[in-house]
Amino acid sequence: MKKILGLVLCLVVLATTVLVGYGEAAQGEVDYTKGKKYNFIAASGVVLNNPIQLAMTEMNRIITEKTNGRITFTEHHQSVLGSERDLLEQESQGMIDMVGGGSGAAYNFVQACGVFALPFLFLSNEHCQAVLASEIGDKIFAEFKGTGIKPLAWLTAGWRNVTSNKELSGPEDMVGMKVRSLENQVYIDMFKAFGANPTPMAFPEVYTALQQGTVDGHDNPLVVINNAKFDEVQDYIYLTQHTQSVGILSFSQKVWDTLSDTDQALIQSVASEMLHYSFVENDRVDAESMAAILERGNAQIIEVDKSVWADVARKIYPKYEEIYGKELIDSIINFDY
Repeated sequence: MKKILGLVLCLVVLATTVLVGYGEAAQGEVDYTKGKKYNFIAASGVVLNNPIQLAMTEMNRIITEKTNGRITFTEHHQSVLGSERDLLEQESQGMIDMVGGGSGAAYNFVQACGVFALPFLFLSNEHCQAVLASEIGDKIFAEFKGTGIKPLAWLTAGWRNVTSNKELSGPEDMVGMKVRSLENQVYIDMFKAFGANPTPMAFPEVYTALQQGTVDGHDNPLVVINNAKFDEVQDYIYLTQHTQSVGILSFSQKVWDTLSDTDQALIQSVASEMLHYSFVENDRVDAESMAAILERGNAQIIEVDKSVWADVARKIYPKYEEIYGKELIDSIINFDY
């Protein structure tokens, strides 16, 4: 009788274990189709086919698919809802749900974001991606607390390259050259270090300024040079790759706080995948942009000795070590990846 009772008890325990295990497995499969319906407004200031835009569109596709259309994003790119700074201001107030943009604009909210504008800070795509995915990137994200902006992921918009109507054998040939610069003191100081005369100018004005000779050159990633057809008004494109255009994908904290834990986890999980995705897409669009420019045959694309350009550009570092801290800059340059 004891043996029979023992056997029955074992079977009950086994059945209970199986049922519990089965229940846990079932609970592990989250049904993202259930819950409140959202159509978020997502905006950026980048041109189409830019890795930031491509990452946002891919994120939209994945989340729409996982939720069977319960969560979607209406995308607005190319600054149609305002400049990158304007978009972040609107996001911080809950007027725009998600923003993709450059770290330069985010500098207005978190000063440390400006460090990524320093020329020749990164040695390669692998170096940049590793730094952004490390505790260095996490610590900068933590500084957004209280800004109204919830950072989701770092992105890349690609390497910036110098274009010119003057043949350049090195940075010394930029002495006296009028160059369009971003409205960012780091870029202004870099061009001054090259001996050029930087002229801050809004992007929509650049093509005409180059065409009319108001400025002799500028810098941008290959995808922007190709999309804007800057090769029509520039004879040379130098692959200086002086700055990796680091971007940020962020969400309105005001809106984020109203989402369920499940929806937050889904959006964060998919957004985190976009760091690597943006680098992969950047390699693809760079290759396509270069091919398109070469096919048009208006401008020469020229490799340079980047170490020569870096030696000159890094002369501005002491000034920015006082702003961002030498320890942070050195930790990025010397990051073991």
